Order: sequence, then structure tokens, then C-alpha cells
Amino acid sequence: MEVVVSASAGMLEALLPKLAKMLTDEYKLHKGAKEGVQYIRDELESMEAALAKVAEVPPDLLDKQVKLWATKVRKMSYNIEDTIDSFMVLVDAAAGGQSGSGSSTTCCCVGAKSLLPRTYKARGDIAAEIERIKKEVEEVSKRRERYKVDSIVAAAPSASDPRLLALYEDEAKLVGIDHSREEIIKLLSMEGQGEGASEQKLRLVSIVGPGGMGKTTLANAVYQKLQGKFGCTAFVSVSLQPNMKNILSSILRQVTSKIKDDEEDNDKNKRVRRQESQKHYGNTETWSEKEIIDKIRHALEKRRYI
Repeated sequence: MEVVVSASAGMLEALLPKLAKMLTDEYKLHKGAKEGVQYIRDELESMEAALAKVAEVPPDLLDKQVKLWATKVRKMSYNIEDTIDSFMVLVDAAAGGQSGSGSSTTCCCVGAKSLLPRTYKARGDIAAEIERIKKEVEEVSKRRERYKVDSIVAAAPSASDPRLLALYEDEAKLVGIDHSREEIIKLLSMEGQGEGASEQKLRLVSIVGPGGMGKTTLANAVYQKLQGKFGCTAFVSVSLQPNMKNILSSILRQVTSKIKDDEEDNDKNKRVRRQESQKHYGNTETWSEKEIIDKIRHALEKRRYI
């Protein structure tokens, strides 16, 4: 199901700009055809938004009719794109022939003249085809209402992030993870790059692989073993459609809750700055993303963090 929804959304994403281009003067559509294209574009934009919502719902919670609707949208999008592409190719070819110059002018003009009757016919054909497509889009829109796609999506319970289980996996049950964990820790330590190198340079290690291979579990195992060596730490899980403000807020709460007094400091300015960094930021809903980032940068300043 996820593949169908993604493919349908991807088709619409590619199709909508072409419909917008069809509305330009370049393609000289009749008024009725233009209005039809505009209607089709508006409806497909609405469908794209609905598919984005459908993609957020776990497949096992979706009604079969919703899945069939997504499949229908995908097939319809393919057909619409084929029709538009054929028309655009013919019109673009005629326009390209008319723009010829130099010694090839005569040849190009002959080619363009031979294409002109075809473009006139094509505009008549495309007008009829747009009317047919419009009726098909109307039917698919009605199915969306009959199947109650939007209400089904809205009513579907929000699923827990499957990666949460990986964060609480018993390490004793993780067979064969020790070697990979130590290898990543070694990469993060920057061994052999000079004394203090790991304290002065940012180090990033990526763990890649197919879903279900245990990447989150491995990353968490590394984090659990290393976090005690750092003054500031944070661990966040990012979905395919992340809420950046929530992620940044989580990072801010985590790094400020673990800041420790490094040593006695009689410098008033440094002491005030440390106290400010140690504040626990609870409600950040009214903050902008920039404000949260600024607070995180302030908290991490001159500190080692993971």
C-alpha cells in the first residue's frame, strides 16, 4: 500500500507542473479547454493533499476502498500525463520549426508548415480529451467522497513510531552488535588524529541499510555507552515527514537538562551564562525554529556533546 500511495503522489507531483504549463499562452488552448485544465489541476492538487494524509496512516488501518481509490488516482494520472505529453511534443515541434534561421530556414519552414495542420487538429483533439479527462476526474473525486477518504484518514489512530521498540531493546538480547558498536565508537573517537582532536572537531558517522536491519538499535547502543562521557547529550528519532519544531524542542530539552557545572567559576558573566543554559525549556510552541536553534547553539557553546 505504501508503494501505491507513494507512486500516486509522485505521479501527481510530476503532472501538476505540466498542467500549469498547459495554461500558458504557448499552447494556445481554447477558453473552454483552459477552464477544463484549470479544473483538473485544482482537483488533482486536492487529491495530492489527500494522498499525503493517507501516507501517514499505517496500511493495516486503511479501508480497502481507500487503497483502491489511491490505485485509481495513479492509473488516471498516468493516462493524463501521456495525453498531455503527446500534445506538448507536437506543439513544441511546430514552434521549434518556426524559430529556425539561416540556411536551414526554408527547410524548417517547410517542416513547420507541414506540422501546422496537425497542431490545429491537435488543439481540437486535446479540447475533447480534456473534457473526457474532466469527467473522469469528477468521478474519481466523487469516489473520494463516497469512500470517505478524508474522514477515514482523520479518524485513524496515530500509530506509535516503530523505532521506539528499538530504543528499549534489552542489550543482552542483541546478538552480534558488540563489534559494530565498538567500530562506530572508534570512528567517533577520531583515534590517531592528534591529542584533543575529538574535543575540537565535529564528527559524524552515518549508519545505513534497509529497513528493519537494526540501525536505530545500533545507534542507540552507541549512544548509551558514550553519553556519560559528554556534558550535553540528545537522542532523537526522525520520521520521513518530520516536524522540525518538535525535533528541535526535544534536542533543546535534552541538552539543557544534562548540562553540569564544570568547575567553580567566580566569573559573574560565565556563571550567568551557565545558569541560563541550565534552564529547562518546557513550552516552545510559540517559538520560531530560529529561536530554538539559537538556544541550542547557546547551550552547546564550548561544550562537548553527542
